[in-house]
Amino acid sequence: MRTGVNNDQSKRPILVDFELYTDGDPEFKKELITLMIDNLSELKLAGRQSLEVQNTEVFSKACHKIKITLVMLADQELQAATEALTNQGMNPDKISDLNKIIEELIAGLLDVDK
Repeated sequence: MRTGVNNDQSKRPILVDFELYTDGDPEFKKELITLMIDNLSELKLAGRQSLEVQNTEVFSKACHKIKITLVMLADQELQAATEALTNQGMNPDKISDLNKIIEELIAGLLDVDK
C-alpha cells in the first residue's frame, strides 16, 4: 500500500463494509484497499492536470473510471466536490478542497486494518 500520507493529518471514517465485498478474504481486502487508494490518487492527479489546462475532460474521465470507488466510499463531500468540479469548471480552491478530502480518505483507508 502507498504511504505518502502524513500520519498527523485528519482521517475520514471509512464506512465501506469490506466483508461484503471480500467475503472475509484478508488478502482480497488489502487488494481492494490498495485499488481504492490508487484510484483516489489518480483522481487527485487528474484534478491537478485539468486545472493546469483548464479543461474538465481529464478530470471527468478519471471520475468515470473510478466511479465504483466513489460509490463504495459513499462520501458525500467527495461526491459533492467531484460534481462541482465536473459541472462548474476547474478552480484552485475547489481542487484544494478535493485534495484535502482525498488525503483524509487515503489516511482512513490506510488505517482500516490497524
